[in-house]
Amino acid sequence: MFNGTHQSQCDMQHPQEMMLWALNSPIPEFNSDGFPVFDEQTARMISVHLYQCGFRYMPGEQNRLQSVADDGSIVWTDNKPLNPENHKKNIENVVKAAKQQGNDELLNILAGKLAGLANDITAELDKN
Repeated sequence: MFNGTHQSQCDMQHPQEMMLWALNSPIPEFNSDGFPVFDEQTARMISVHLYQCGFRYMPGEQNRLQSVADDGSIVWTDNKPLNPENHKKNIENVVKAAKQQGNDELLNILAGKLAGLANDITAELDKN
């Protein structure tokens, strides 16, 4: 996690910080290993790009909340889960883009994450 980039510490009116808090920590669907997807400089550039594209912070629309665990790691909590069909479409879009880019590494990571998720769901169903 970058220093000082928890959601409560970012200026939502400042292009370099508006989305920095959301980009500074692991994205659960991609990397639950505790490391950010982007370095701070890249995340700031993406935040500015999103700002210039018209993205703005809307607290009432926030579906995923950020908090800090006792060990200092970022924890995301889905307080308004999205429609499961949207997850399927998002995964399909990521796979399609990775194939077009020839990004086999991302495809392997995604396949591993989905296989792990399938195993977890199967284990939960077996408990019942």
